[in-house]
Amino acid sequence: MLFSFASPAQDKWLGYYESPADKILLQVEPKVDGYFRGRMLYQGVIIPIKAFTLLGAMTGEYQRDGADLTFSLYRVGDVWTFTIDNQDYTLKKVSQAEFPAGAPVAVQVTKSSLPPVQQAATSNTAPVAATSTAASAEVIIPENFSTVIKDPGGTFTINIPDGWQSNVQDDVYVLTKAGETTEIRIDAHHYSDRQQLLTEGNGEEFEDIFNYIKITSQPYGTQHVRTTSQGKIKGRNVLIETLALYSPHGGGALIGAVIYDKNRVQEYFSLIEQIAQTVVFEKQVEDNTWLNRVRGKQLLYLKTISGGSTKYYYNLYSNGRYDYVYTYTYNSNSFYGSDNDRDQGTWKIVNRGNKAVLILNGNKKGMQEIILEQRTASNELTGNGERFFVKAIE
Repeated sequence: MLFSFASPAQDKWLGYYESPADKILLQVEPKVDGYFRGRMLYQGVIIPIKAFTLLGAMTGEYQRDGADLTFSLYRVGDVWTFTIDNQDYTLKKVSQAEFPAGAPVAVQVTKSSLPPVQQAATSNTAPVAATSTAASAEVIIPENFSTVIKDPGGTFTINIPDGWQSNVQDDVYVLTKAGETTEIRIDAHHYSDRQQLLTEGNGEEFEDIFNYIKITSQPYGTQHVRTTSQGKIKGRNVLIETLALYSPHGGGALIGAVIYDKNRVQEYFSLIEQIAQTVVFEKQVEDNTWLNRVRGKQLLYLKTISGGSTKYYYNLYSNGRYDYVYTYTYNSNSFYGSDNDRDQGTWKIVNRGNKAVLILNGNKKGMQEIILEQRTASNELTGNGERFFVKAIE
């Protein structure tokens, strides 16, 4: 199934958006040759525009002083945010508006570095990005995305830009290019909805003697998430821009750029936006053999060492729900301590690369994965290398 980044109701974008206080007026008109057309009033000049939608947001292009420039428009709730020249403005959508008579009009947009609009299709053929108008020595946006890779978990395929080499490191694709310090990283995620990713880690700061990173997450379009991680890694200033895409089958893809050159942040973000257009999500195959083995069972883990005892279990109910209970106790030399934790959520088992993977989506803990393996004893199994006892609860 081809994952569509465009809204199924394109008419919602048509109309006028304004901010009288900022003297900004944007008009979006119906598509021509696959792109929205229109004009905007910005800095006292009426400027023709062309735009497309990606991940539920609109990306537009205009020309000024011979340079191709971009803007974006997206909505969160009832608020429309318009970003241009690295500034955010809040616009209001109105039914009708008029451009000022006598205002100068800029040149028409006749060329474009925007990627081609992704049309509905049934094949896995990747779209080809249009040639950039910038000087070739400065271009990182490639002309083609001809190499197809598949994430190690088998949940999606994605096309990588020509000229970039890919290597797998701990189930993450790392893309590098000769002469570039930036890395592109592609990984799978198993969050059940956007709110989990928006909440988890947002606003947190991580610091040690060598590193400092602050994480900020925000909605991107109506379904996805953009996460910016900024700080230092091994003493070097770094900014990591990541798009989290969501699959109709659950989970999704993470596409991020680890950027050390602050002057090229927008350029690299445009690149990961274009890579995102090529994602094709695949439905994971359920593992019925393991499903039948653990459905209605409890998976119990026990371990005792140096006076401490750890016990936790998962009750995997036939209705797809589970309970998790954790207990740790310590008793030595008259000192006693304990810790407890609980969670609930949903579970399923999929086959991934000929391995059975138990996917737990907890209300509190979020997504967890346990790779299941058989053991000699019929009442035992191995989960992520640890021994679990299996007993019926239903």
